[in-house]
Amino acid sequence: MALPLFFFSTAVRGVSENLPLYMWGFNRHGVARDLGITPLELEEATQGLIAYFRSPLEPVRVIVRGEELFNERERVHLRDVKGLFVLNRRVQAGALAYILAFIAGNWVWRRKTLWPSTLKALRWGSGLTVFLILLLGVAAVVGFDRLSLAFHMVSFSNPFWQLDPATDKLIVMVSEGFFRDMVLVTFGATALMALAVGIPSHLMLRLKFRRS
Repeated sequence: MALPLFFFSTAVRGVSENLPLYMWGFNRHGVARDLGITPLELEEATQGLIAYFRSPLEPVRVIVRGEELFNERERVHLRDVKGLFVLNRRVQAGALAYILAFIAGNWVWRRKTLWPSTLKALRWGSGLTVFLILLLGVAAVVGFDRLSLAFHMVSFSNPFWQLDPATDKLIVMVSEGFFRDMVLVTFGATALMALAVGIPSHLMLRLKFRRS
């Protein structure tokens, strides 16, 4: 059960802190054009946003052409988003700690069956991850609007996530299309990590079974 949490939280962290990936998505959806700024200014603003997510400092300050890019409503929402990223890092650390403790416990108390039990856990955890990601991926493709709405309703306790493109720059940057792309990339990265662990674990178990 810890493996799906670890894979997914690692993918979220990798995507949310990846400047080239942001710029790919922004270029794909013409964000610089819609904001009326240059791609270089957009890249600098994105660097500031990523630095804010990594930093304990408040509030967010992203300056473009000598002015704050985000208004007060957007800053409140970004603080809430930052809280989710902090929670994600804690989930990642907790899941990794449990996985390492599981392996260490097997080494101490079940040393003779260390590799079979560990490989089985890795195989089943990876399989569960792929299964869950497939379900979420189908939901995202078939009804992304409803999936996105459910995520925001569960994740945020205030209405500040409901932004207006006419007055709020953040919703222009993180449009529905951009958000969908990042979600699908996160799902894909999660599935790839699970397959990279699950397939070798399965093959090693089969090899060990044949030898025995």
